[in-house]
Amino acid sequence: MKQLAVRLRALKNNGVARSIFGVGSAAAASQVITLASAPLLSRLYDQATFGQFSAFFGFANIMAALCLFGLNDAVIAARRPEASLALLAAGLWLLLGLAVPAGVFAHFAIERDWFGLGTLPTWAAPLFVAEFICLALLSYFQVWLVRAQDYRRIATSYLALGFGRTAGQIGGGLSGLGFYGMAGGEFIGRLVSIVWMGHAIRHDLRRALVVPIRTMVASVSTYRHFPILRTPSTVASAVGVGAPAILMFANFGSTDAGHFGLMTIALSAPLALVQKGVGDVFLGHFSKRFTDDRPAALRLLFRIMLVMAAIAGVGGGLLIAAGPSLFALVFGAEWARAGEMAQLAAPMVMAQLVVLPISAAIIIANRPEVKIAYDLLFLGAVLGAYFWSADRDALSFVAALSVLATLATTCYSVLILWACRNPRADKG
Repeated sequence: MKQLAVRLRALKNNGVARSIFGVGSAAAASQVITLASAPLLSRLYDQATFGQFSAFFGFANIMAALCLFGLNDAVIAARRPEASLALLAAGLWLLLGLAVPAGVFAHFAIERDWFGLGTLPTWAAPLFVAEFICLALLSYFQVWLVRAQDYRRIATSYLALGFGRTAGQIGGGLSGLGFYGMAGGEFIGRLVSIVWMGHAIRHDLRRALVVPIRTMVASVSTYRHFPILRTPSTVASAVGVGAPAILMFANFGSTDAGHFGLMTIALSAPLALVQKGVGDVFLGHFSKRFTDDRPAALRLLFRIMLVMAAIAGVGGGLLIAAGPSLFALVFGAEWARAGEMAQLAAPMVMAQLVVLPISAAIIIANRPEVKIAYDLLFLGAVLGAYFWSADRDALSFVAALSVLATLATTCYSVLILWACRNPRADKG
């Protein structure tokens, strides 16, 4: 008992542990909110609506990735505060300028049935624009708060996102709004989170608005390898994440797309909150250690991986053992097929849960090309699974994707370690 008390006191006084516990608890609470609402959502919305929403959200992610140009990563990587502020300013102005062209593109994508999006409602285009702007702003605001190590604000932003999204989607479902209820609820949750974070950094945002153009151009030029290398990477990553839902909807029908959509909400979205929560804290503490004590930074990296591996083992094992039964019990018997998909996808989710929280280490190591390699590997996994299952069924697609994506993520972990041991010297 004495040893336990000593360890608990040490944990309480450890800055990394406190930060991880605070942000991780908030992310976990948001996950509980999402999971608690999912059984109700599965009864308020049908499979076709879930499929439409999955395609919508995947496309919005791709649009956001196109408009970030890797500047969000440059903001956190910049060593000088002045350069970081100039990069933030450049990213915000660029996002504003691209809003209208992105809206026009979304309109034609739906009207002319590009990428299988013709089945979405016409008025989904304005929601596309609102959603992708929110996604991009969230990325910029979060990295700015990470620089400031304001983990409390990051933690509460996860709660704001979870509550806002859930309230909006339940309200839309009860009102019979269908697709607009799900997509509108997602937008509301992200907007609430943006307002909450924006209030905390409002003074810095005012400073960013008056940064001279010449200063912005100079900072972007100094960190130009981020736009050059990260843009293909983030686009490939967004396509890799969004394409499965779009391909499922276009090739296997709305029913299977709906099952895949529920599986995504029940697994990927909540897990992403936990990954991001731990990753934000890891990034702030790893950055400090990497400059002053690189062996300590690597030890932190391995500790985080071990903790996440233990968590992944429990959750993934449960899915593999009883995925279909769990989904049928929680969401209704008509959703058992979604449980079969979750069972097949468990290895992929487990691998990502271990590796993705520590992947931000490549930003501090100034090795963004490593992310390109992973994104291309993952995109290759999606395409490989698609071609392999083209004349088969939806479950074959999920099984092939799980196997190939697990291999890609394992390779990524090796590349991350290589990057940390072989960092690129900072030029700015």
